[in-house]
Amino acid sequence: MAEQDIDYLHLSTTATTTMTTTATTVTHDDENSNDANGPTGANLKDTTDVHSEMASSIAQCYLRIVLETYLSEDETIRQCVRKVVTCILEQGLVHPVQFIPYLIAMTTDRDTNIQQSAEQNLQDLDKTNPGIIQTKVMNGFKMSYQLQKLLAIANNNKNNSQSNAHTEVIRGKIFNFPLLHIQYSDVDE
Repeated sequence: MAEQDIDYLHLSTTATTTMTTTATTVTHDDENSNDANGPTGANLKDTTDVHSEMASSIAQCYLRIVLETYLSEDETIRQCVRKVVTCILEQGLVHPVQFIPYLIAMTTDRDTNIQQSAEQNLQDLDKTNPGIIQTKVMNGFKMSYQLQKLLAIANNNKNNSQSNAHTEVIRGKIFNFPLLHIQYSDVDE
């Protein structure tokens, strides 16, 4: 389901391009055209605006649900949420401040692909909107804690059900660096 949503968001940009090329080949004789060779830029702009508004309204409608779904013990769900977030950020459909706590939590994920993508998104946001990350750092730390707590409980339940003789670290994989190392620099500033 999430893959279809991502595909729709990508299709909205390709559909706009397709409609633009199609609209330029069709001859229209209405009050908005300058001559018989085709429509003016106003009609093309209206077509583009309709599609971008539709993609933006869909993204805004389901954004909260998608973001809240990230706090799941299923890695596949977290990867799908990361893809949707990256797609929405790349297209600029929603103001990026809503994503910051979730992106900070994503930097603490066990999956390195999710970590790297979230770090890249945060760096891009900081380049385009300097100081925006600092506004939501504490919320991001809290969400990171919630994610790690959820993953620890899931890992603990998995270990209890398997009842292995060896003892694993409760919090999961041991990293040689702090998981929030990028955000520590934001707090210092």
